[in-house]
Amino acid sequence: MDKYVIGHTLGQGQWGVVRKARRKSDGLDLAVKKVRCGGTSVEGISFQILREIKMLQSVRHAHVIELYDVFQNASGDLTLSLVFELMTSDLEQVLYDNSAIMCNSQTVAYAFMLLDALASVPSCVARQVN
Repeated sequence: MDKYVIGHTLGQGQWGVVRKARRKSDGLDLAVKKVRCGGTSVEGISFQILREIKMLQSVRHAHVIELYDVFQNASGDLTLSLVFELMTSDLEQVLYDNSAIMCNSQTVAYAFMLLDALASVPSCVARQVN
């Protein structure tokens, strides 16, 4: 945690809060997702969170967000922080933006990027996700 300067909140989801951060060593802007642990778990960490971490650590692809770091929060609560590259938006925002109409070529491009990224997932990880 001491490697990052945590900034404002970017969003909140089912698993936790995402904040903008800056890496102290090189000034790179990142996103830090603080996730609550619990549920069906191994030593308090949700299987879904473990699968997300394992998959993201094993995949390096232009169309898959990069996971830089994972650390346990020092606050004493059952939370982990996942450090990602900072993106200006995500596919969900693009798909649900009613103000922008996608033409056929954009739809094809997004479908290609999704399938290309899925093809890069190692088979051992893909089996565990299902």
